[in-house]
Amino acid sequence: MRIFIVGAGEVGIHIASSLVLEGHDLVIIERDAKKAADLQSSMDLLAVHGDGCNPQLLKKHGIDSADLLFAVS
Repeated sequence: MRIFIVGAGEVGIHIASSLVLEGHDLVIIERDAKKAADLQSSMDLLAVHGDGCNPQLLKKHGIDSADLLFAVS
C-alpha cells in the first residue's frame, strides 16, 4: 500500500517503523527539516520537509495514488 504520514513525532515515527517493516510504500511529511532528513537517511521511505496541510505539496508527492493517510504528531 502507498501510505502518507503527516507528522513525524513519536506516534508518526512509530507508525512509520511498523509499516516500513511490512513493506509498504511510505511518504512522511514533516515540518522540521532536520527530522525529515534524519528519517530519509535511516528508514526506507520518502521523507518530505514541508507542511502536510499544503495541497500542492501533497499532490506533488502523489497523494492522489495514496491508499491511506495518517495525520499524527
